[in-house]
Amino acid sequence: MPLIKALEDAAAQNIISADQSSKLQQFLSQRGLLKLDADDRPAGAWPDLSAPVNAEPPNANEASEAPRLIRGFHDILITIGVIAAVGGLWSLIGVAPSIVTIWLLAEFLVIRQRLAFPAFVLTVLFVAAIAAASSEWIGFAEQEGDEIIGPLLLFFAVPLMLVPFYWRFRIPVALAALILSAILWALYFVLAIIAAASGEGSLTGSLAAMPQITGAIAMAFALLMFAAAMYFDMRDPRRQTRRSDVAFWLHLGAAPALLYAAFAFFLFDSGLEAWWGDNPGFREAATALSIISVLMVIGIIIDRRAFVTSGLISLGAAIVIIAREANIDMSELAALPVFLVGLIVLTLGTGWQFLRRVIVANLPDSIRLKVPPLIS
Repeated sequence: MPLIKALEDAAAQNIISADQSSKLQQFLSQRGLLKLDADDRPAGAWPDLSAPVNAEPPNANEASEAPRLIRGFHDILITIGVIAAVGGLWSLIGVAPSIVTIWLLAEFLVIRQRLAFPAFVLTVLFVAAIAAASSEWIGFAEQEGDEIIGPLLLFFAVPLMLVPFYWRFRIPVALAALILSAILWALYFVLAIIAAASGEGSLTGSLAAMPQITGAIAMAFALLMFAAAMYFDMRDPRRQTRRSDVAFWLHLGAAPALLYAAFAFFLFDSGLEAWWGDNPGFREAATALSIISVLMVIGIIIDRRAFVTSGLISLGAAIVIIAREANIDMSELAALPVFLVGLIVLTLGTGWQFLRRVIVANLPDSIRLKVPPLIS
């Protein structure tokens, strides 16, 4: 019947879901406005397979943070070719021709074919190629005895080259990489000034001699990364534009930066070496757990899971340290930290929207209206 066909076509085009189409047919049939014949009902051993592709409504938990990357296996196939071609060329004739090749491939695959996943991979390869070329120049500068100023100037190559790359191709991850690399260069610039003023003679030596100042500066720049990510996030709280994609990649860099900058800042008297070394104690583990917990709550509020995943290794390490301090024999319970980390991740993952409703609903309106809306 024409009406049944119209409802099925509407479901196929995602105007309504397949479930809504079926319910509408039943509703109209009960009112006597539509007669369902046996031929109109799905047949076969698996009648559910008669539903159109993409009939299921989007999962709110998945859609809340989904950068646009893969739209089909065609994207994956092209990406494999890009990686193989650029990697082989890089090995054969060096990094400089690879940079030119990456740009030419982007002209075709991004500008003309609008392929998302190859665009992402080409951006990563472009950054890696620029960084590799810069590292070669840095090695030459260090041979000349310049351990600070040479690398400072050459590190600037990455954000500098990303400016025309993003201006030409408008790839969200390229803008995120541009912002993050510019912030990292500014951090290195400030640390280089401090190193030059300290008279230690090397950047590493001067930073080790001033752990408090180093931790405070690292924390300030990590917060700057987070602020840059939130700038894009708050301008698209419903995540309907490319601003959300830029914010996703910025948060992916800001989350671990905040985590380890907080370690350096709050453990400045013992240093990161005490945390990653052989003798971390209960104080270090408790501090780490507190920092990780705060970052997880922030991630729940702003609906960004990067703040959960960035601290998983440190979370497992903290559990091991606390168990050791409690005189628990970890030789017989080696899998306990892995189990507890997995349990925490599963709890957060499955209860993510519930936790957001509990936490965000109690925030002031000035904050609540600027973060992604709650999903019932």
